[in-house]
Amino acid sequence: MDTIPKSTLGADEPNEALQAIPVAIPSSPHLPPLTEESPELYFNRELSLLEFQKRVLEQAQGPQNPLLERVKFLSIVSSNLDEFFMVRVSGLQKQLTSGTPEVSVDGLDSATQLQLIREEVRKLVDDMQNLFGDTLLPALQLEGIRVSDISSLTPEQRAEVDSYFLRTVFPVLTPLAFDPHRPFPHISNGILNLAVVVRDGQGTENFARIRMPSALPRLVPPFAK
Repeated sequence: MDTIPKSTLGADEPNEALQAIPVAIPSSPHLPPLTEESPELYFNRELSLLEFQKRVLEQAQGPQNPLLERVKFLSIVSSNLDEFFMVRVSGLQKQLTSGTPEVSVDGLDSATQLQLIREEVRKLVDDMQNLFGDTLLPALQLEGIRVSDISSLTPEQRAEVDSYFLRTVFPVLTPLAFDPHRPFPHISNGILNLAVVVRDGQGTENFARIRMPSALPRLVPPFAK
């Protein structure tokens, strides 16, 4: 069994009285001795963040919490995942494409981390979607809060929605065409974008991108009963 000083374990300002206390690190006669640099002693930073998101999701899954609080916890996980991909995953992808991928302190290279992240996020997103569709939406409906799609609207409600679109949404939409003479438009982070096909008066079709303004609400309150 090998030991390392307490002061090497990462504390910012270790107490001097504790610096001489040895900390036991298990070792085996058949394996190289472990040191403070041994990858086996560390958790991966990115996977640890995903484990934290699972803990937040558990708050959304917990029936002991108020219903709207559960919805908020679910939205927090979704927002955190957006930031995780914009910052952490993009950093790993840059390492991978740079040609000099780094190895994290736990011994994983960027390609392996990206693969493990993909597997964990797929399971996490499945759990989020199942929770929202199978549990939270029905519970909200029991409380009189309904999220309806356009197919479920009455003719009067559909007419009001069409009027709202023409009056409020349509004037602020700007399609950006993409063709051999124009570069692909910039896609902003955290913004809803639509890929559409537009047709001019002569019948010529072009691919275009429509950026949905962030000022527009994602949900529209009911207009007519």
